[in-house]
Amino acid sequence: MPELPCTCKHYDLAVVKGHVLTRIGDIPGLSALVLNGKNVVRPRIETTEEEISSSLRLGLSSVLNGQLGEQLSDLQIEDCFSAERNLHCDADEGIVYAVRKKFRDLIITQVDMNAGDLVLMCPSTYQHGLDKLFSWSVAYDEVSSNEAVILKEMRADFESRGLHKLVNWNPKGRIGDAYVLPKHKDLERWRPIAPACSEPTTTGNRWVARALNYLLEKLPGAVHFNLTATAKLKQNLKKAEAKLQQYVKDTLTISGGFDIKEMFTSLRHSTIMEALTWLLGEWEKKGYQRITVCKRRKQVTLGRKTYGKGYVKLPFSHIWSFISFELQHTYTKCRGKLLRQVIGVPMGKNSSPPLACILCAKYEKGFLRSLGSDRKLVHGVRFMDDAMLAVVCNRRKESSIREA
Repeated sequence: MPELPCTCKHYDLAVVKGHVLTRIGDIPGLSALVLNGKNVVRPRIETTEEEISSSLRLGLSSVLNGQLGEQLSDLQIEDCFSAERNLHCDADEGIVYAVRKKFRDLIITQVDMNAGDLVLMCPSTYQHGLDKLFSWSVAYDEVSSNEAVILKEMRADFESRGLHKLVNWNPKGRIGDAYVLPKHKDLERWRPIAPACSEPTTTGNRWVARALNYLLEKLPGAVHFNLTATAKLKQNLKKAEAKLQQYVKDTLTISGGFDIKEMFTSLRHSTIMEALTWLLGEWEKKGYQRITVCKRRKQVTLGRKTYGKGYVKLPFSHIWSFISFELQHTYTKCRGKLLRQVIGVPMGKNSSPPLACILCAKYEKGFLRSLGSDRKLVHGVRFMDDAMLAVVCNRRKESSIREA
């Protein structure tokens, strides 16, 4: 049989590796309104005041058995409409439908870290990105069981660990569908997204993540580089300046910035659990065995004070067991396949960032301890996977510069 041409071949658009891949802004002849994915269009058919008034009367009549009082004779619905509704608007949804129809054989998606930037690509290019980051990745194993069986097994393990006493299992939960987004700087690179917001354990995961963030931030005698918020960067750098400026004579400060590649997807589960055990152990040395988390707000406390129903007490043993459960039962769906994550922090879950930061903090503490008295010559700061390190050395001694 002759080889069939790809569906993208008849488009006169930019091609990468034989298939269409281009930003929508690079296509001539399109309206400026469709070049930004954040633009909101108005519907072609607008609802009138008469339609709303008629619908309200019909609904109230059925509820009140047709007995509408005189006070409801004049339904003042003018405030239901924008004052600018009669102004001319060029952003008709028909413009968007026309673009969609013109490129109906292609995929239109937003760009990672820039939701307003849109990209047109061949479906085979998108499928290749999905397979590369999920189906073909060593971090995932394909599971032969269906979703219903997996959820049943997860619930059985959840209850056997006693975690149902901590948080209820959501019977309406389901496994999320994975997708990818092209990166802003390079459209041939992808950002993997595995949503977990619909899973049965989302509520408990949110509580545990809040507790882990607090335990790391308030770690007694902590010596690591973790920065909890970018708003604290200025204060941290001022501290570094004061610390390193005390060595004024013949000193040289060497600094560098680093981006930890694949920080979330290359961490082994056993190493993650070791880091979690280290963090909880540091607090247990201080006499703490549990932490209290507010169910609705971000309030977290380690005190022994008893709170009301709006708070949940998380024993350290349950936190450890919950994270162990999450690592063993992280699933996602990709192109009709059910995949289990076997390497890396649980993708898409609230606990992923604090777990990665805890692991980094553990090794940062070990690194600083290995320096001995020279640790005072080093200052580091890290926000998630972006790190900066500054080292002071003697500019007149080659050995000092080389060691730095």
